[in-house]
Amino acid sequence: MNKNKFTSNKGFLLSAIGGAVGFGNVWMFPCKLKEYGGTFLIFYLLLAFSVGLVLLNLEFLLGKYLRTDVISLYRVNAPKIKIIGVLTMISPLIILTYYCAAGGMCIKYLCKNIISVFQCEKINLLLNFDGFYTIVFIVLIYWLSRLKVGNGIERFNCIAVPLLMLSIVTWAVILIFGKNFDDIIKEVFKNNNYSMKHCLKIFATASDQMFFSLSIAVGSMITYGSMMPDNQNTVKSSVSVVIADTLFALAMSVVVMSASINESFIGNGPQLIFDTMQRVFDNGGHRGNLLGTLFYFALIIAALTSAVSYVEVPIYAFTEVSTFKRKKILILCLFIVLIPAVYITVENFSAFYRKISLLGEGIIIPLTAFLSSLNFGVLKEKELIGEFLNKEIKSGFVRKIFSFVLKYIAECVIITVLLFQIIAFFK
Repeated sequence: MNKNKFTSNKGFLLSAIGGAVGFGNVWMFPCKLKEYGGTFLIFYLLLAFSVGLVLLNLEFLLGKYLRTDVISLYRVNAPKIKIIGVLTMISPLIILTYYCAAGGMCIKYLCKNIISVFQCEKINLLLNFDGFYTIVFIVLIYWLSRLKVGNGIERFNCIAVPLLMLSIVTWAVILIFGKNFDDIIKEVFKNNNYSMKHCLKIFATASDQMFFSLSIAVGSMITYGSMMPDNQNTVKSSVSVVIADTLFALAMSVVVMSASINESFIGNGPQLIFDTMQRVFDNGGHRGNLLGTLFYFALIIAALTSAVSYVEVPIYAFTEVSTFKRKKILILCLFIVLIPAVYITVENFSAFYRKISLLGEGIIIPLTAFLSSLNFGVLKEKELIGEFLNKEIKSGFVRKIFSFVLKYIAECVIITVLLFQIIAFFK
């Protein structure tokens, strides 16, 4: 039996927040907020603090009270859909693939800005091969994850997550009092289209963003939950994660949109971070490159806190059901993602990246969430989840709200997302 466990409530909570905070907040949220405006923001906030909160709590409950890995969880408690356990282990590896690619590019642009800050133009980047930086990022993941959770991931998150949140939120607060903030508000709430068809599309987009931002249905929160301290309250932890994650997404949106208010957004995602933002920093001269250094350093931290949570899913699963050592499984997982991650970097985040991101985020995650919530939230709500909720929530009224959202609202939301993403995948 795997005896991997967090050593403190604080360590677990910060690690869970770190697992949620990532590139979904950094580039996806600002891009979608820019494109869909205030309607997207309203939908996202409503969904995150209702469906997102309940589904996140469900994963913490399953982890805490069943104390098992994702494969064994479904094989024992949901044998008819045990394939979901395999999908739940595959999806974080798919996401980890482009996390490694993007994390490597953050390292490249960090180096670029540092060279500009110290005016060492003669010292060109040692390697022009972008895949090199992807390998560096993968080595960092190995270094952080090679030890058990309490000695590696927990210690890292206890330092990295407060530093990350403080830096980005402080930066955002400063910008709120700047001259561009009014323009951002106008940009977000201008020309909102309230037609039924458009609102339904935005609703599906906000729902999809919620799943990815909160790391729901990728196995990491179940895995972390199975290692949480016995006295950790799952509901309070879920609320804390949702608040922190949403705060970071909003703060990052202020930072990105303030910096690029006079620039055109180039595409979605990587182009925004590695093209638009870098152009802004370059145009700012010495001061701009200094801000660029801080920006990409913060992104590297955000990428690492999420990446280590993703790779922990297969590590925990295989150390639980086999005699393989942690380091061997870690090396195998990182080797699996190495080649596709380098390929994504070399092809500049084009067709292959879009397809696997849509497959992982758009199809596997909603499908996993639907079957998981159907099995544990509807079919086994009384015999399993109801018993767990009674231990975590004292108020009968609050328990009824949680059960109602899990049984009815969550299922409708997930089906909506799944239908839209399947259509998008085959376009």
